[in-house]
Amino acid sequence: MNNLVGDFFYSVNKDLINKNTRDTWHSHRKKTMETIFTTSSKIANHTKNIVILGSGSCNDIELEDLVSHFSEIVLIDIDLESTKEAMKSLEISKQRAITLLNWDITGLHAKFIPKLIKLVTKIKDGNQIKKIIEFIQNQIDRLYLPPFPENLSQRGFDITVSPCISSQLFMPIFIEFILNPLQNKYVHTSPKK
Repeated sequence: MNNLVGDFFYSVNKDLINKNTRDTWHSHRKKTMETIFTTSSKIANHTKNIVILGSGSCNDIELEDLVSHFSEIVLIDIDLESTKEAMKSLEISKQRAITLLNWDITGLHAKFIPKLIKLVTKIKDGNQIKKIIEFIQNQIDRLYLPPFPENLSQRGFDITVSPCISSQLFMPIFIEFILNPLQNKYVHTSPKK
């Protein structure tokens, strides 16, 4: 993995890829799968395809059941390493039925990391941190949503599921409406002489 955000989510998810933590997700996973199959049974003339946004370590879905029920499965996450690790429980032939797509639903990697590094390296005054926090609190109500990947946006899926992506939902707010204005407001560069 060659991106900081993906590495971050992998470091969080790697501890979730084991039987003990998977068991704690049992109730959520059961409800998620019931919802998926109930919805699927109500769709007339469907092609039995599904896309899962934020697949992560797959603790909230049953890959074996999805492969048995759907002819096409697309798993999307910024941390595909955790998804690949979870897929190891499937036979190779079943793994081939799944398409993986690396996508950051927040746009975090492309926008946040370079700007955060630039901002942090320029802050010299500790009092600016307090001002930054106050600014964040005042800007929290604005939101940016990145576009769906182009190769998937032109086609349809019978079911789209986003079972557990809450950790990524705050970041667009932070990047677009907090980090950019903070840089303009609190980072001052000296004019070149």
